[in-house]
Amino acid sequence: MFNPAAHPAISNMVKYLALAKTIEEQFVKRIVKGGDQGIVSQILAPSKGATVVTVAVCQDGRGHDNMYFEANLKNHLQILYSHWGYEVEVKILSFSFVGNVIDMMDILLSADIFYLAGVFTVSQSWIDFVKPGGHAYCLVEALQSRVQYHSLAFIGVCGGALISGASNRFGLTPLDVLQGATIAYRSNCSAAAIDAADSSTTNEFILTTGCGIAIYVWKEHIHAVSFPVVKNHTQWWAFAERNSIALQDALVQKVRLPEAYRSESSSRDYWYFSIAGYMYRHSKWTAVDGLTRSYFETLAQ
Repeated sequence: MFNPAAHPAISNMVKYLALAKTIEEQFVKRIVKGGDQGIVSQILAPSKGATVVTVAVCQDGRGHDNMYFEANLKNHLQILYSHWGYEVEVKILSFSFVGNVIDMMDILLSADIFYLAGVFTVSQSWIDFVKPGGHAYCLVEALQSRVQYHSLAFIGVCGGALISGASNRFGLTPLDVLQGATIAYRSNCSAAAIDAADSSTTNEFILTTGCGIAIYVWKEHIHAVSFPVVKNHTQWWAFAERNSIALQDALVQKVRLPEAYRSESSSRDYWYFSIAGYMYRHSKWTAVDGLTRSYFETLAQ
């Protein structure tokens, strides 16, 4: 039985970026050349009038904090903001799910971007702290809410991207910032090794070694793109174009179909609404994933 309380009604708001590698030279080059269709600049855009962009960086899965890594991330983000014409200072704050909860909540609520680095190891403390009822579960809830209500951009890298979806990878409670979708990572492979039929669906968004995922959803604006982020980017364009179309279609189906074909009816049997990819109709919850445009057109007649 679907529990609506477990799926916040945030289907029209999210700023999300999933990458196989951190933001570095090749990523910046691909963005400068426009491979992302301008979506990354929308995801990371500072608030109007802001002079500082605060990035909360979580390295819990790396086993240790790396100050060089944070400095390198700051440098490349600074390059991007200058390229986009923003006169802002990038400020990095270290975040941890196993740190002091009050301090971490302050960081989380002040951040503009949450960056979850790659995961190489997961401590039992991390697993215990973020499970429902755990010492730091409130941080998970705050992160979900801020991302899903467009207050915080999310960047997940490699294992950090996997954790951001709906699967309990590494034994961790899912962050589920994509309202039920998981991130499937096709790692250590060439573009030629990926099956031609392999592309994103409403339940699974595909991240690869060579292509990142950028998603920007705000009210009527629904943008998604899969784009090459590596030096040998030419081989990835065919997959990127195919996956971009699949991502866009998946988002439209997941976010907009119930809104676009909502109808008024004199019979309460045909009144319905949607929450996080599910529709309430005939006194029960039904997954929207398998429904088509024609289904909603029929309802509207």
